[in-house]
Amino acid sequence: MPRLYNPANKRFPDVRLDIVLTDQVVDLIGEGCELGIRLGNLAASTLMARPIGSIEQILVASSEYLIRRGVPESPVELAEHPCIVYGGGSRWTRWEFESESGRHVVDVGGPAHINDPEAMYELVCAHQGIALIPDWVIGDDIKTGRVQWLLQDYYPLAQRVSVVYPQTRFLSLRARSFIDFILAEQRQTR
Repeated sequence: MPRLYNPANKRFPDVRLDIVLTDQVVDLIGEGCELGIRLGNLAASTLMARPIGSIEQILVASSEYLIRRGVPESPVELAEHPCIVYGGGSRWTRWEFESESGRHVVDVGGPAHINDPEAMYELVCAHQGIALIPDWVIGDDIKTGRVQWLLQDYYPLAQRVSVVYPQTRFLSLRARSFIDFILAEQRQTR
């Protein structure tokens, strides 16, 4: 995602944001929000959705964990490992991977369901299990050996990122400008 706030950035000096961060699906109209940013596949609704990007994930574990529990050789083996799962709902306990041999789906579980990728990653680094972590959280830790990248021939499905807004409401110039800004920043980072 583009960096929206930077005190040294003079590009948009008059912009003021009212940001609400939650993993709950918010009733945009009821909460008085002009738009929202949602991850994953969207449920059917009356909202308009515009894709703005995706989040790539990497399956990782610490070396100490792997020495103790073994290295999984295929996605199906993940069901036998404690996995650190994002969020609290069942939609996050089904991990899907693509490979040359097709799609692989496995139901996982483990010691923690956490709605924060950085906290999930700290549990991985504390040798508590395996997790799908956004690549931006991991940084250079694979190169430094802090964690190991697992099942590299299997690709976790990217999480779609969409901006959503009510279709029954006039989209304000500020909301439209915000969407255009995000899309322009995404094009520049590609």
